[in-house]
Amino acid sequence: MKVYNIVLTGGPASGKTTILEEIKKKFDSDDTKVITVPEAATELFGWNIPVLSGEKALVYQDNIYKKQKSNQEIANSLAKLQDCKTVLIIYDRALLDNKAYLDAADFNRLLRHYKDSELVNLDFYDLVINLQSTANLDNQYKKESNPARVEDKETAKALGKKTLESWIMHRNLYNVKATDTIEAKTKSVINIIDNYVNKNLVKKKRYLIDYKEGQKLVRTIPAKSINEADYFFCDSDYYLCSISHRNNYNDDSFVGKIYTSKSDYEYVESDIPVFGEFLDLFLEGKIFKSFVDKKIYRFIYDDEVFELVFTDNLCFLRILTNKNIKYVKLPDNINLQKEINCEEYYDMIFNEDLGRKLL
Repeated sequence: MKVYNIVLTGGPASGKTTILEEIKKKFDSDDTKVITVPEAATELFGWNIPVLSGEKALVYQDNIYKKQKSNQEIANSLAKLQDCKTVLIIYDRALLDNKAYLDAADFNRLLRHYKDSELVNLDFYDLVINLQSTANLDNQYKKESNPARVEDKETAKALGKKTLESWIMHRNLYNVKATDTIEAKTKSVINIIDNYVNKNLVKKKRYLIDYKEGQKLVRTIPAKSINEADYFFCDSDYYLCSISHRNNYNDDSFVGKIYTSKSDYEYVESDIPVFGEFLDLFLEGKIFKSFVDKKIYRFIYDDEVFELVFTDNLCFLRILTNKNIKYVKLPDNINLQKEINCEEYYDMIFNEDLGRKLL
């Protein structure tokens, strides 16, 4: 049995609750069990406990975090008892959402209290889908549609951006823009989940840009960054097996990945956090053949999520969107030199780091 932990997140009035029910209708079957975990704040509102802010915000978010962790543990424990091939656990918000409602110091205090790591929390989830709020559209935002919703349009829009920023470094993040109809947004979400769970070939477009232009961009636009080293065990015939060591200051996580790169497409067979004896062997340096160092930046521009990957003297741009590139507004002074398919990308980073390969 395979259990997938999938997060639906986004600002107020982004369609999470409605789409969650449509996911259940689409995927729940004899072979696949869909477990839906409701939003913790909405549950507490059902207890007649409103959202608390100001000086009470930290205590309130502490209890939200505690409830989310408990719900998460219960869902995963019971998922293992299901008599089916696949279990999808779909969360209406999850642990990193708390970051949008607290300042950085209070959120870090929350993590320390529970002896948690932000990166390990991020990597626990297989897939994160951010749904943009209808507050980003004209005359579509209605806080009355949910009795737990208290935010006006501008506050909802700002919270939507902060929520996306909270999840921006997740390895499998998708950003689904607001649409005039919930049906269009639902279709996008179902396609993303179907592609991931059913291991469909997914087209990943990257663009080569000038290295200095990329450096200038991350100095002028607020961006989140992370160091990542990809350690490869097999890199022949475009069948790749690797562990990614992700590091941000004193925060570390390790993710194992098995995937095939074919022309424009990437097929991911496995993508899970690594622990235990295998990680110990890896840390001793006994099982990998080669590695590639990367510095990854992500930022939001015109409501889209952009990723810049730097490796030695190369810089690659990727846009985490379901839109065609021709409809995406690029930051000023960024010129796309060349579209790079998946095979070309791995060829280029391996050749660039050839001196460091340990084969």
